Amino acid sequence: MTQTMTALYDTLGAAEAARDELIALGIADSEVFVRSADTEANTGLAPGTEDKGFWASLGDLFMPDKDRYAYSEGIRRGGYLLSVRVPDGLEDRAVDVMERSGPIDLDERTETWRGEGWTGGTSATSTTGSSSYASSPGANAIGTAGYADTARTSAYADTTAFTGTAGTEATVQLTEEELKVGKRQAAGGLVRVRTYVVERPVEEQVDLHSERVTIERRPVDQEVVSGVAAFQERTIEAVERGEEVVVSKTARVKEEIA
Repeated sequence: MTQTMTALYDTLGAAEAARDELIALGIADSEVFVRSADTEANTGLAPGTEDKGFWASLGDLFMPDKDRYAYSEGIRRGGYLLSVRVPDGLEDRAVDVMERSGPIDLDERTETWRGEGWTGGTSATSTTGSSSYASSPGANAIGTAGYADTARTSAYADTTAFTGTAGTEATVQLTEEELKVGKRQAAGGLVRVRTYVVERPVEEQVDLHSERVTIERRPVDQEVVSGVAAFQERTIEAVERGEEVVVSKTARVKEEIA
């Protein structure tokens, strides 16, 4: 949705500087306008109808009447009104450009004018249906839903002109949405890890050694030497030894699963 943004400047140079930067953003030249007392004077208005001319020049801008009165007065006092139709996606950058050029604080300026005796817009009532309105000292944005900007906190909702009788009261409600952010636990899935035992046979080739006792009888024919006990009982023992397989197991942790 295209939005129309407006800002009032004291000098033509400030308004033109903002206009040039807006065009540099990619906004078409035909969508950027600068209004002043000089441009309104060239519309062929009759003498004494200058204020109505200013008012008529703002007729294509959807804004509350009190701001149209203020802009009209600003133009009459030598100000320069910049208005631009901003396509989607460029709203924030357009506001930054218009603010950099030093626009007039419309609230502050109208208070000064009223102190000098200006009474424009004090009794005006809006007859234009709008769904939202918020005003600020800086650049104002106007869309199909209404007239809005970001600096002032007051807001208005209005669909028809108030036509009640004297003594009646009309109320306007300001509604805001509050965002609450929290957290909660939610199941994300189940993971099950199971262990089981696997047995497998293991074979190993082992060489075993053994000892054997051999008894041999050999014939001998010799004389018994003197001093040798020849006729005594004797026992000789020889132990046979051998190797046998010994198997043992030790459990070792080889891997972890966390």
